[in-house]
Amino acid sequence: MTTRPHPQPGTTACRACGGTLPGDGPNETVCRCGSMWETSEPDWRTIRHRLALRAGHACEICGATLGPGREGTVHHRQPRGMGGTRRHTIHSLANLMLLCGGRLGGITGCHGLRVELDRAAAQALGWIVPHGGGPDADPRRVPIVLWHSGRRVRLDDVEATYLPPLDGPAYYIPTLETV
Repeated sequence: MTTRPHPQPGTTACRACGGTLPGDGPNETVCRCGSMWETSEPDWRTIRHRLALRAGHACEICGATLGPGREGTVHHRQPRGMGGTRRHTIHSLANLMLLCGGRLGGITGCHGLRVELDRAAAQALGWIVPHGGGPDADPRRVPIVLWHSGRRVRLDDVEATYLPPLDGPAYYIPTLETV
């Protein structure tokens, strides 16, 4: 049986692992386990800021510059499912991508046109991670393809950074089936 650490009096416990959130107060939003939760709800402002830093303020698929007037959307690689989910990793940095596209649910930009309209290709490129067991269902292990550069990278779930893929090839070479 795994025991969870008990937070010190006056600190906030992470909902995911039970550990103490880093920092001085209850408003800290990022735990060392990768959970992006405050005490009850995800802090989307912090999440979007960390995604923008990781992506260099650009769409993580096409590389289009994002900013005021073209903010982009947060994409869950492993879908939340109908009605949401209670999984603590759903809002971890490894499961999220910053993409260009309409913020009001329209099918535009990479979020709509490259991910939602061709989910099989999106899964092959790591932009969608299926539910289930095993390493193919863990967003921390499944690399994504940065389409604008062809690089294959893993998304770190704690730091706003890219990591090398675990399976070797650092670049994606399209085959005839994917063109």
